[in-house]
Amino acid sequence: MPDPRDPLAAALAKLAPAPANLATPDFLFAAGRASDSRRVAFWRRLCLAQAALGCVGAALVAAWAATPADRATPPADAPLTPIAAEVALPESAGDGPTLDERIEALRLRNDVLAFGLSALPEPVPPPRTTFNPLEDDR
Repeated sequence: MPDPRDPLAAALAKLAPAPANLATPDFLFAAGRASDSRRVAFWRRLCLAQAALGCVGAALVAAWAATPADRATPPADAPLTPIAAEVALPESAGDGPTLDERIEALRLRNDVLAFGLSALPEPVPPPRTTFNPLEDDR
């Protein structure tokens, strides 16, 4: 019997225990569903973050790839670049290109490297020759 001078003990002695109505399978199912929603939320957030990073990366690559095409072509009377002056060798006797042809080739190379394929001149079509197999003496 509890001490009558202790009001807490007297109040606790008057309480009757409640019947146990805890359904273990239902409790475990609810706990699993609650933990699963946290796990799914984590992976969902991770997937969204990766998709966002992928979109940002694709936009940066697209912007980087579009930059050279946006540049203007250099003027035809552009001055010699320093590398062309260093590489240009004195004219040598032979059938090779002249000094002016080599400098022009280096200038064109540097323009293509700096401004892209739009710096190339329009191609000149080859001369048209007619070939008649009946008149050819081969």
